[in-house]
Amino acid sequence: MLSAGDGIVMEDFSGLSQGVRIYSRTDDYSGKFLTNPHCS
Repeated sequence: MLSAGDGIVMEDFSGLSQGVRIYSRTDDYSGKFLTNPHCS
């Protein structure tokens, strides 16, 4: 799985194995913003 919100660059002689997951960005865990569905 490739999740490329900010792009992914693979250089020469790089490879991927079966079942690998690569994410180019993640949620903000600083506590300043909501990152998941929120019910009030």
